[in-house]
Amino acid sequence: MSDYNSQYSGARIEELLAMIPNLAKADLSNAMTVSLGANGYAKFNNGLLIQWGTRVGATGGAINLYFPTSFYNTDYNIYFTGAVNNTGESFIYAPGYDLNGKYTSYCRVLTRGINSTPAIVWTSWNFTWFAIGRWK
Repeated sequence: MSDYNSQYSGARIEELLAMIPNLAKADLSNAMTVSLGANGYAKFNNGLLIQWGTRVGATGGAINLYFPTSFYNTDYNIYFTGAVNNTGESFIYAPGYDLNGKYTSYCRVLTRGINSTPAIVWTSWNFTWFAIGRWK
């Protein structure tokens, strides 16, 4: 193993070594597709899809939350966090989705909470969401 002779010249070895960073960048750029907006997603080559965003609630009932890109099937998980629009109000905000309203490109969201009465009421407060599933 003490023979370090190579079929390549020193210049060729340097040229090949200089190519490594560009090859690594090219490989990583193909690892995922992203849309990094306020409502965005990350699609990984292995099929994993992560999406996120913000939406305004509705006082009149369930609303449709359309995803930036579609899931492969409805086996995704979605999580919600209510945004506090009025800090002076006693209110527990619990947005959630309708189990019978889950589709590949959107889901039905219920924006309800409990006020100080206490009563369950609809609210137009904003909510953030995070969903994870697959795209292929």
